[in-house]
Amino acid sequence: MTFGAGARPFAPARARFEIGLAPLDLADWLEIGPDLAEVLQEKDRLLASRHGDVFAALPGSESAQAETLALVRAWLGERACATHRVTPDAVTAAGRTVHTDGHDGLAPLDAAGRLVPEDLCLLEAGEGGYRLTAASLCAPAHWRLHEKLGHPMMGIHAPVPGWSDRLGPRVDRIFANLKVEAPVQRLNWGLAASPVTFTPEARRDDDRRMAHLTAGDAIDALWLRVERQTLRRLARTGAILFTIRTVMTPLAEVLAGQEDVRALLEALETLGADEQRYKAFGRYRAALVAALQARLASYSAG
Repeated sequence: MTFGAGARPFAPARARFEIGLAPLDLADWLEIGPDLAEVLQEKDRLLASRHGDVFAALPGSESAQAETLALVRAWLGERACATHRVTPDAVTAAGRTVHTDGHDGLAPLDAAGRLVPEDLCLLEAGEGGYRLTAASLCAPAHWRLHEKLGHPMMGIHAPVPGWSDRLGPRVDRIFANLKVEAPVQRLNWGLAASPVTFTPEARRDDDRRMAHLTAGDAIDALWLRVERQTLRRLARTGAILFTIRTVMTPLAEVLAGQEDVRALLEALETLGADEQRYKAFGRYRAALVAALQARLASYSAG
């Protein structure tokens, strides 16, 4: 599975909402990338200005938070020596130091989220299934953390097409059977009108930007959003840690060749009405489809 940077996860076979899990080698658990300093700087800005919007934790989640922080520290110490300096009480990365011993009064998951580009979400078994009990979430795609905290998976993903009757039961089984020694990963994708990753509000800003989109400018105006998601069972607490690495790439850069153009066009044509509504493709689908068709025609003519 390709990591988020450079991924092309829009093959027609993936156009329909599917879980699409693949095994994860823990050596590749986190994706540091050349954008590390930029992503951590944006996290610092959000945590300073909108802390309540990007970090939240329920009482009782402290043990799972601490286990997560220990795992992140251990992985960075072993796999990210070029970018992170791990000491007994702190981690230094991108020119700033985060204390991981509670010295700064940070919750363990808050500290862990400041060390890596990934968003970190903890899910713990409870009434109604696995519930979101803590999260460091700086790149939400049109949802608000405080509205989902404490809710089970069924409530969190209710808007997803096919969740209640098809995907939800499968995810419940996956969570119940997830083994410590067998973490998994998947890719999710969408399109956006800007490279901004912190988008908790509704899509009204995208709607405004796309109101006059045409086939002539659709490819240059849009961005591909790829989320590389991982799931791993925590050995001590039994919680499930869900990580999300979000990468935004100009669509014009993604469509490097004829096969990329054809794959995206086929994906857009394969999506059902529910999937199109959920991804909000209706706002620009016609313009983008026309642009992709014109690009394919130019390849044929050339």
